[in-house]
Amino acid sequence: MKKLILFILITTLSYAQETKFTFKKEGFTDYVVTEVSGKQSEIYSKTVNWIKETYKNPDEVIKMSIENEKVRFQGLKSNFNCYKAMGSSICSDAIYTIEVSFKDGKYKFDVIELVITANGNSFTPDLNDLSIYYKKNGELAKSSESVQASYENLFNDLNEGLKLYVTGNKKSDW
Repeated sequence: MKKLILFILITTLSYAQETKFTFKKEGFTDYVVTEVSGKQSEIYSKTVNWIKETYKNPDEVIKMSIENEKVRFQGLKSNFNCYKAMGSSICSDAIYTIEVSFKDGKYKFDVIELVITANGNSFTPDLNDLSIYYKKNGELAKSSESVQASYENLFNDLNEGLKLYVTGNKKSDW
């Protein structure tokens, strides 16, 4: 009986899906699955509408769409990460590509690419290995604390905005 309970626990934990993006030395969360009510086609339609309402030029933002299955879009986050250097503030922007896939009652929010730009230079971090932001002893470098927050906040906020829209709980100033 103990072996059966242990087997069920291990099986359940191994199939647990992420619900929040996290920044770790081993890499950034690949994707999160968000449970919402509705049919696959409804969730797809609401997602496309969210993109249209969220982005200034939605036709340019949507890079690929397979009706009722998935949509890929690209966005820009100005002042993605800012830090002080020699008395002045230096900020980088982020260009991100996200793919959202749909099933009845849920969607998968997948970060495909992140490009960080500053002063005409660009950098594409390896999202599967973020060790460049960590010390040799495995601790997050003090200078990278804002980077960690920037990554997590950007993608968790976008996913939360989509979830609120799909569930009908979008913020309104009316």
